Amino acid sequence: DQKGQAVLLDVFFAVIIFLVVFFSIGNSFESELEKAGQRQETQQMQLKAFAIADSLVKSSGEPDDWQTLPVSSVERIGLAQSSLSLSTEKVNQFKNLDPDYSAVKGILLIPQYDYFFELEGTGVTAGIPPAADSTKIVVRRIVEFEGVETVAIFTLYKVQ
Repeated sequence: DQKGQAVLLDVFFAVIIFLVVFFSIGNSFESELEKAGQRQETQQMQLKAFAIADSLVKSSGEPDDWQTLPVSSVERIGLAQSSLSLSTEKVNQFKNLDPDYSAVKGILLIPQYDYFFELEGTGVTAGIPPAADSTKIVVRRIVEFEGVETVAIFTLYKVQ
């Protein structure tokens, strides 16, 4: 009679230990899966940010005279008059597109992200500055603007 009680007590403790281990492994797996998803999104953001930054400072856009057209006619925004030498007219038009921020995000193919562009030391900015708690990818390119070497900073970010 007492032997049956001891076996039942052993089984009860074994089941409890099994459940604790099972749920610990499950939580750990879930956590690792979430981290992998975050790493993948960060890598996608990096690829997009590098592609957009290079396109902005190395191409003249499409069509070439996009700065004279309504934003709905622009296929691709480019700020260069030649590779890494920025056009003042195109830069000014880009910063003046802030009221059409959503349309610009569509042209840049980043509807799920936000952006901020700055020419260091010139006061030229476009887009919306990121909040401190945003997930950010920052890309810097050395460019020439109005005859002076400066740094173009493109930030792609996602608000948490």
